[in-house]
Amino acid sequence: MSGYAVDQWVATPGGVKRLEELAGPRAVKPVVELRLSDGSQVRCTPDHPFLTKERGLVKATDLGPSDRLVRSIQYTARSECSHRLPAQARAIAADSPLPLPLTWDEDLAHYVGWLVGDGSFTPRGAVTVYGSAVAISQTMPAHLRSLQSWTLFTPKPSVQANRTMQLRSMRRQFVDYLCALGVVQEKSARKVVPASIFTAPEEALTAFMRGLFDADGCVVNDVGKGTRYVGLGSKAEGLVVGVQTLLLSLGISSRIYQTAGKKDCFQHTRKDGRHVTYSSRGPSYDLRITGRSLREFAVLIDFGLEPKRQKLLGVIDHHGYYATDESVRLQVAPLPAGVAQVALTRSGQWTPPLGFREDDPGGPGERGGHCSVPDSEKLPRCRREYTSHW
Repeated sequence: MSGYAVDQWVATPGGVKRLEELAGPRAVKPVVELRLSDGSQVRCTPDHPFLTKERGLVKATDLGPSDRLVRSIQYTARSECSHRLPAQARAIAADSPLPLPLTWDEDLAHYVGWLVGDGSFTPRGAVTVYGSAVAISQTMPAHLRSLQSWTLFTPKPSVQANRTMQLRSMRRQFVDYLCALGVVQEKSARKVVPASIFTAPEEALTAFMRGLFDADGCVVNDVGKGTRYVGLGSKAEGLVVGVQTLLLSLGISSRIYQTAGKKDCFQHTRKDGRHVTYSSRGPSYDLRITGRSLREFAVLIDFGLEPKRQKLLGVIDHHGYYATDESVRLQVAPLPAGVAQVALTRSGQWTPPLGFREDDPGGPGERGGHCSVPDSEKLPRCRREYTSHW
C-alpha cells in the first residue's frame, strides 16, 4: 500500500495537524520528496499516485517535468477547534498575577501576528515595530491598550532614529506566556508560525494572519505588467511555508518564490547621525496570492490597515480576478528521502495532505484544480460585510 509520510499536514475540523496525530494504519517504508513549483514539498512512498491534468493518476517516481499535478484547494471549517489556549499557556496565566487571557481573541492573535511579522522576541522581552504613519496612529495604540490590560503596565512608545516606533514588553510572565503559545525566540531567518495557531479557531487564525500581513504584507497592482497580488516577504522559509499551509486550509492558494540576497537593501540613520547601508545575506522568500484567491483573502482575512485594505478592494473591484492555473509541476526529479513512518492509504478512510486529492470525481477543470470556498453565511459575522463588494 502507498501513502504519505506522517509528517505531512492535513486539514481537519480540529485544525491543521500532522498525519501522525490521526488514527490509521502505519508502516515504515522508503519515501521520496517532491519539490513543487509553488514552493511546497511532499513526502510519500515512491508508488503513491498523484492526479495529473494530462495523464490521470501517475506514480510519484514516474512524474516528469511536463506533468501538471492537480491541486485541491478546499476550505475546511474549524468546527472542533477550542477557543481555550494551549494547556501550558493557561497554566502560566493561571499562576501569574497578571490578567493574561485564557482564551483566544482577535486582539491577542493580531498582536502575535504583528510580533512575528515585524517584531523581535528574545528572552529579555517582546518588541513590536511600527513604521508607517497609519501603523503608528492606528495599530500601535490598539496594541498598547492590549499590553496594558494583559501586563498591568503601560509601555512607553520608543522613537527610533529611523523614525519608526517600538513597544516593548519585558514582563517575565508575559515572555513565558508567548513562548507557551509557540512564538520562537529566533532571528528573522528562523521565524515560524507559532504552533498554537495551527489548531486555533478560525477567528484567531484569521486575526493572526491579518496581523502578520498588516505588519509585513503588501498589495501590488502593476497595471503596466498586469501583475496583481497580495504578498508576504520574509527571510524565513519556515514561516512562509507555514503561512502557505494555513492559507490552503482556508481555501486560499499561494506560491512561494525564492530570491537571492540583495546589496544595499536597507538604509538606517544611527543615533549619532551617521547613515549606514546594510545588505541582505542569504535567500529571501516571497509568498504571493493571486487570481480568485485575492477575493477569498479579502473575505476571510483582509487587512486591518486601511490603506492596504482599500488598495486590495480597488484591485478586485476594478479588475475582478483572472483565471490562474493552480496546478503545480516538479521543480526537480523526485528525490530519495530514506525511510520514514508512512500513513497508508485506505479507500474511503483517507484524508490526503493539504492541497491534494486522491481521485477525480468531477474532472480537474480549466484552472487545473478543484476549489471550494465557504458560503458567506458560514463566515464569522465581522467578515461577511466584505462579500458585498463582489
